[in-house]
Amino acid sequence: MPTAYFGASVFGSCAGSICDPSGQFPLLGGTSLGMLGKVGFTSWQYVEPSCDGGTNPSSSCYHWAQLDPWVNYAQANGMKLIYDVDVPPGWMCSQSPVCTVLPSNLTLVSNFATALATKYKGRIQYYETLNEIDQGGAWTGTCADLVLLHNTMRDAIKAADPNAVVGAPNVTGYSTPGTACDSSPVNAGTDSVLWMQNFLQTHDRNGSLPRVDTVGIHTYQIVQPALHNVAQRFLDVYNRLRAVMTAAGIPPSAPLLVTEGSFGPDSNNNCSSPLSSTGCLTSAQQPAYVGRWLVLGASTWADGGGQLPSWYAYDIDWGTLNGSSGMNLQNATAYGQMEGWLTGAAFQQQCHSGTPSTVFVCDFTNGLGQPSEVIFNDNNGSTTTYTVPSWATTYQPLLGNAQAISGGNVTVGDTPILLQ
Repeated sequence: MPTAYFGASVFGSCAGSICDPSGQFPLLGGTSLGMLGKVGFTSWQYVEPSCDGGTNPSSSCYHWAQLDPWVNYAQANGMKLIYDVDVPPGWMCSQSPVCTVLPSNLTLVSNFATALATKYKGRIQYYETLNEIDQGGAWTGTCADLVLLHNTMRDAIKAADPNAVVGAPNVTGYSTPGTACDSSPVNAGTDSVLWMQNFLQTHDRNGSLPRVDTVGIHTYQIVQPALHNVAQRFLDVYNRLRAVMTAAGIPPSAPLLVTEGSFGPDSNNNCSSPLSSTGCLTSAQQPAYVGRWLVLGASTWADGGGQLPSWYAYDIDWGTLNGSSGMNLQNATAYGQMEGWLTGAAFQQQCHSGTPSTVFVCDFTNGLGQPSEVIFNDNNGSTTTYTVPSWATTYQPLLGNAQAISGGNVTVGDTPILLQ
């Protein structure tokens, strides 16, 4: 599992329209990121707002000032970057503010992608060509045109930076019916995995399938209470997408990109602000969710590919880690603690049901070569008794100190515990 596994979106301090991430570092709770997600949210319409800049990044049509601080900071601090290109600016197709259809002049698309990858060659390692494109209104053109837009951007990026990993347009995890790619070859409904499968099986007007290095999905919870009784569903989404990737010829070593994921919103109107931005998780439940989300995703590296997730986000009112916006300050501590437990971990299998069956067991070899387990009870916050392996002598709660195990058993709830 690489250090880039520990990613998050950080907004940082802003002056006018320019945001700089450095004001938030070092992060609270001992969190140390290997990946900066979303790269300051500087999408295409902000970089090239009004005119064609050609392939020369120095053109006055390009506005890189909002993106440069993030790229420079990440490079100076050993972090990898993932950038969502997003849809073209509206001036390319006489729409406002952005194009939801294919621009008639694809040279404009190729020019931007070339300039972007040329300017940041080797400094932005991962790209996604569009963001949450399976949501209603994000793309009103055909699926074939969407494939052509992707292929045009991907080919230009790869020509300028052959080592860049260029993913397909990412999906949300809960698609909106009636969008491009949702009906053929199969009816995807609200299933983002089937939507991605359709996209990867669609030819553009040149007869080409999507040329992709990987794919991406956003892993917010979509049921309440968040991640109670649904830990296996979280893994099933990964496994289904991995099967779709394999069928499309994507090598098993290619990581799944998760450029956003965290608590998610209250999709059922069950609570009010600020808990409506946490899937209705209470302050006490939020750190437990952070730990479960990280260890479940980490265990996907058992197959040699795994996922590269970026928690969304560190310092805004959505999945907040740093305690602002009414969130629990210990969310950052939970992230940093789980990172400490998992750094250097090697998984041989994904997290799985233990005994009793509600207990999820995430067993791995730690960075010192020692057997370890992270366990939690996936049962609506209730506790149960778990019989520890014979090698385990200590247990440590996610927000506590290590203690000796007595009698060969521990009591475990929805907050992860480390056994060593």
